[in-house]
Amino acid sequence: MRLKHFIFLFPFFLFGNISVITNSTNLCVMNAETGNVIYQKNMHQKIYPGSVTKVATALYLIEECEIDEEYVVTCMKEPLVVTTEQKKVESNFTLPGHILENDGVTIYLKNQERLKLKDLFYAMMIKSANDASNVIASVYDKTIPDFMFKVNKFLRQLGCRDTHFVNPHGLHHPDHVTTPYDLAIIMKKASSHPYLKKLMSTTDYLIPKTNLSSAREIKTFNKLMRKESRYYTPSVTGVKTGYHHRARYNIALAAEKDGRAIIVAINKSQSSKTLYDDCRKLLDAVFDEKPKERLLFNAKESKFHHEYEWGNQKLTASLKENCLLSYYPSEEEPVDVKLHWIEKDSPIKAGDVVATIDIYNQAGAPLMQQAVYAENSVGVRFGKKVAFVVNTIIRFTASYPLSSIAFILLIGLFIRSRRRKKIV
Repeated sequence: MRLKHFIFLFPFFLFGNISVITNSTNLCVMNAETGNVIYQKNMHQKIYPGSVTKVATALYLIEECEIDEEYVVTCMKEPLVVTTEQKKVESNFTLPGHILENDGVTIYLKNQERLKLKDLFYAMMIKSANDASNVIASVYDKTIPDFMFKVNKFLRQLGCRDTHFVNPHGLHHPDHVTTPYDLAIIMKKASSHPYLKKLMSTTDYLIPKTNLSSAREIKTFNKLMRKESRYYTPSVTGVKTGYHHRARYNIALAAEKDGRAIIVAINKSQSSKTLYDDCRKLLDAVFDEKPKERLLFNAKESKFHHEYEWGNQKLTASLKENCLLSYYPSEEEPVDVKLHWIEKDSPIKAGDVVATIDIYNQAGAPLMQQAVYAENSVGVRFGKKVAFVVNTIIRFTASYPLSSIAFILLIGLFIRSRRRKKIV
């Protein structure tokens, strides 16, 4: 395929231009399909994510490990060890970073308790249970630090350059950090998995009775997901919150409306009210934005020309409709427009599709494609026809020598018989 490139650099408003006033100090709003940043505040500043960490834990497990929901897990003692935050501080955080705290969120798992893996997943993502997170991590590696080493490697490959996690749940540790931008990347990937999306959108779940516990009913208190809340937002398709007194209030969510899908990561909000107010402001501002169209090629004025080596004349091609790029003003960016000629080795008729106009964003992701049609017919030159026949005979002879000899003999016999008939 031969390529011819047309590059258009449109006006680019860095990180978008939606009009919104937010009180949270760190946030990132991202297009869930393209990864374009729509709005941001200090999105590369390192923060403590709290329990939003659990999205990364679940994503790693679903992407890199074999998940059997019905697998029965036996809880061991080591992942359930509990201490106090004060003792962690006094040790200068030299205690293992995954050790639980006595005032952290838990479903009170017990040593030797048996329950299904899916119950642990729901406990981790709905209830935000720290003990469930530790137990799951212990299932998939020799030690939880070994598990976290692999999680961090996975996140770096995903594009999270400023993230380092020391535990699977998000309890505080000075080295347990990320950024709003990295959280948006994690949530963008997580929202593409149906199972993880289901975990992040479920509001109520019943963990059945186990060998050491009665049934546990768990529910999310996330105000964006509960219908009785004044913050309930139907466009939100998945969400995870996180809090501890050093991290303050944090959230990562996926939302979709009228075909536009976005990711929102907000960190270090000073209150839950500030957090949810900012969520609503951002969602309203993005989903109220109207798309615009930019004319790339006018169908009546755009002509494209191409010459084929075998053709008896030059090809002229054009569009049947204007080439229009639809975009949101907050995501306007440079685009690369390329004309791809489709190679042909046979005659072309007027009206045939002979090329496409392909439009890519600055990251190389395809945005749209439009067909280009032949205006005139192009035949094969006589010399090329002869050359084609000769080349075909040569290739056939080289590939099938015995068949070729037999074919030549048959032709000779046929000519000889015709001559004898004429003599008679």
